Amino acid sequence: MHNIHGQNESNQEEKVSNLIKNKLIGAYRTAKESPYVKSLYQETASAFNVSTDSTSAVSKDISIPENSSIVIYPNYSRVVDGVYITRVKGVVTTNGPLSRKSRFLLSMARRLTKVNDSEEVDSGEFASEIRDALTYQENTDMKPSSQDEYDPSISSTSNDVVKERMEGILTKVVARTPLNIVVGSEEPVDELSSVKLQTDNFGTFQIAITTDYKPSYVAVSSDIDESLLQTAVVEILDPKGVSIITDIDDTIRLTGVLGEKREMFRNIFSKPFSSCEIPGVSEWYQDLRRKFNCPFHYVSNSPWQIFNIVHGFMQYLNFPITSIHLRQYSGNIVSSFTQPSAERKRPSLVNLFEEFPERKFILVGDTGEQDLEAYMSLIPQFAPQILAIYMRVVPTSLSSIGNDDSALEEIKDILDKRNSIKNKDVQQFFNNPTGVDSDGSDNEEFVTNQNGATSYNFGLTKARRRSSLSFGAAKNTFNTAVQMSGVKKLAPIVPRKPESLRGIKLDQNLNLEVPEATIKSNVESKLSTIEPTGTTISESNVNGQPQMVDKRRAIWRAKAQRIVDEVPQHIDVKFWETPEDIKASSIELISKEID
Repeated sequence: MHNIHGQNESNQEEKVSNLIKNKLIGAYRTAKESPYVKSLYQETASAFNVSTDSTSAVSKDISIPENSSIVIYPNYSRVVDGVYITRVKGVVTTNGPLSRKSRFLLSMARRLTKVNDSEEVDSGEFASEIRDALTYQENTDMKPSSQDEYDPSISSTSNDVVKERMEGILTKVVARTPLNIVVGSEEPVDELSSVKLQTDNFGTFQIAITTDYKPSYVAVSSDIDESLLQTAVVEILDPKGVSIITDIDDTIRLTGVLGEKREMFRNIFSKPFSSCEIPGVSEWYQDLRRKFNCPFHYVSNSPWQIFNIVHGFMQYLNFPITSIHLRQYSGNIVSSFTQPSAERKRPSLVNLFEEFPERKFILVGDTGEQDLEAYMSLIPQFAPQILAIYMRVVPTSLSSIGNDDSALEEIKDILDKRNSIKNKDVQQFFNNPTGVDSDGSDNEEFVTNQNGATSYNFGLTKARRRSSLSFGAAKNTFNTAVQMSGVKKLAPIVPRKPESLRGIKLDQNLNLEVPEATIKSNVESKLSTIEPTGTTISESNVNGQPQMVDKRRAIWRAKAQRIVDEVPQHIDVKFWETPEDIKASSIELISKEID
């Protein structure tokens, strides 16, 4: 049934696309940019560091390779002061003979994704090769070697799912090729807005185009070969309403990020979409779309090179799509793989909140990575816009020793404390308007016991939270608190204590006299800042015997307590195993908001 619906939708889009193409190809030959459009483009291009010299964009020596194609990523248009701002983003790629490196990668992928393969493949080596291919993707500027000729041993059949799924990784990107972008109108107009730009070194392009008419589609064509053309329908979002921001991997699709790498690669590159479905999620999203016309924004750390897999999965299961925001590998391998996943998502999340300051958002993620951290980082600036945070419980993510069920019950018990706290949201902003923890040195305090021994007090002093935010972020935070409390003026932010005024840190060699229970409590609280590794910690108990500590459970216990301490009461926070656990709550929240 899913496949039939997906095919019908695909056929409809193809018919619309072909109709638009036929109308536009002739229009491109005579279409010219007006001074008004050029002035708009000058402003927009400067924000994206795009060359605005359209006359020099095309050189006689520039050509575009055969078998090139343009992909436009799903995006939206918004209304600001009576004009429409349409975001356009995509990539230009070309198919051709695979390089020796690409053939090796494809061969590894095929063997790795087989259920039973006599020749074992190191999944770690394949992961390294994938990272390298994503970070340094081949482009048309690279000259093919003598070994990059057609190799019949790697020819594919119509059933070669692995090669089809890896298309975005194996294809070459077309860098610095000139493009023409047109924004179509829903009603007849004298002249359509158009801009010219070039793809960057990664073959990608992105721009925001302002029009005074209501847009209906965008068309991107090669400025060299006008027959190379792609179109996409534009969804116009109202300034007010409720939007859904959702993760992808292990939230709407079974990826297995926490599991064995070989199985994860199978889920991505070879398994049927139907076997990667998380039951009920697509129906839940469709229900919210149908009842409330909610836009859906998918924000993930997956790379743009697997967009074809992500988009194909969503289309197969009829997920409503407004925009998709994946990760761009910049070429800096260090920053690409050392930056925490929560930080990598933050720019896309912040952009959505800033572009729609009057909209409310429901945030959906999972416990497999750092979705909770990413969403909680938005609270200091955007708390009034957040209606709910819903976290899917990924198997084995809450406990290192298989006690996920009891760990989930403990988390729910801790979250129940929020129901007994009155006016929590306003008071929290008065006590801690920035929501930023101070570093450990702000907590240090020496005490002397009755015997004259110096020890360290872990539990008597509560940390004052100090701001490490920029002035602009701090200002937004105060505005948030003012909106929630109704007061006109808040106390100033407590400045961070200068290093010179902080006490001397405790000598590591001193004999600490601290109760065992206090130490254990402090260790577990500090674990909230450590990423779970799936392993357990071995300590010694009072009798000197080894004792197993459930590391993941300790981390999630601390995270749950942080929710109680820092998340305003109006934000509904729930952990779910099936969509039925939170479907009714989401419908009730949105109904109240739009009434």
